Amino acid sequence: MQEQALRILDDRNKAVALMREAERLYETAVGLPKALDAGEAGFTVKASAFMSGRRRLEGVFHNPTVRGLQSHFRARKLTTSSIADAGYDLWLPTRFRRIPAEEGVELVGSADLFEINPDLEKRIADGGFGDRNSGRVKKGWLLLARSGQTYGLNGTLVIANQFHEGKVVSDHVIRIAPRDNCKTRAGYLYVALSHPVLGRPMVKSLAYGSSIPEIDVVDIAALEIPRLAPKAEDQIAEMAECAASLFASADLLENQMGANVDEMLSQLLAGDWTNFVPFAEA
Repeated sequence: MQEQALRILDDRNKAVALMREAERLYETAVGLPKALDAGEAGFTVKASAFMSGRRRLEGVFHNPTVRGLQSHFRARKLTTSSIADAGYDLWLPTRFRRIPAEEGVELVGSADLFEINPDLEKRIADGGFGDRNSGRVKKGWLLLARSGQTYGLNGTLVIANQFHEGKVVSDHVIRIAPRDNCKTRAGYLYVALSHPVLGRPMVKSLAYGSSIPEIDVVDIAALEIPRLAPKAEDQIAEMAECAASLFASADLLENQMGANVDEMLSQLLAGDWTNFVPFAEA
């Protein structure tokens, strides 16, 4: 058991290191702009900008950070493509009822996606959930939290892994799934959207509403991301996808360890000491 615990820690440490290296490679290729103005002291924008395709009068979309990033990409002569044009389908299930069911399916909430091995306590009655995949997700998809405060989870995303596959995921999470002919790897798209300086500010600028801000599927589908040479994108993607797999392996192994302990305790409480092994030896 000690060996398994050390493997869990090692996998998670490796995953974090890989994600950081992927971000470093991305920012080296794209370049970090000079200090960006967050607009906290206020900013001005031409009235015509509010009529440039946006359906809502949200000032945050035009904040200096976003404009600075767009100018930086142009100055670096980087080509860009929208997420939809990169070969991805994006959708959101319709709002579905959460009917408690002891023998139902596990429900993964928005917050659960960003916890280390979350304790999924909710089980709900199975159904279609207004979704082409019956609410389930597949390994390799991107999952984006699309509601809540922008200083919190809203606009944050993960790469779905073995731990998420087959589970029902909240209807507050946008699915970003590669089409059959997609040539843009999910790992690269994840880094381009989640990089703390070069990606996340653009995603969060899409949120609208003052009480509980939300991000619309149409807006995230049209978001432009920088494109690199295929070899560079593949290198970044490989690291990010490997990190997602390591996180999943650690969670699944930890769950198996917990199940083994539960089974052992049940046997001991029933008076069966046949398979008992002291933890120090396990």
